[in-house]
Amino acid sequence: MNITSKIVALSSAVAFALQIALALLMLRYFSPEEVGMFSVISQIGFFWTTLALAQTPLRLLVNHGASVFDDARHAWTSSMQRFVWLSPVAALAVWWSGLSFVNALLWALFLSLFQLTWML
Repeated sequence: MNITSKIVALSSAVAFALQIALALLMLRYFSPEEVGMFSVISQIGFFWTTLALAQTPLRLLVNHGASVFDDARHAWTSSMQRFVWLSPVAALAVWWSGLSFVNALLWALFLSLFQLTWML
C-alpha cells in the first residue's frame, strides 16, 4: 500500500470517528427525534448539493479559460440549473420522509445552497 492510500485510509477513519463523536454529542444535547430530523434533512441537502455539483469540479480543472471569474460564473450557472432541475426530487424525498414538508424543504434548500456556494 503506497503512502497516498494510507493517508486516504487514515483520513476516512478520522472522518468516521468524528461522525460518531458528533452523533454522540448530538444525542447528549438533543432528543433522538431531533437528531433524526437533522440527519434526514442534512442527507437530503447533501444529496441535492452533490448531484447539482456533478462534473463542475472536473470541468473547472480541465477547462482553463481566459478568466477564472468566467469559469466560476459558468460553473455556478450550470450547478444552479441542475439544482433547480433536482428540486422536485428533493421535494419528493422530504415528502417521503414524513417531516413537516415546508419547514424541512426550506431547511434542506438553505443547507444545500450554502453547501453548493461553499464548495464552489
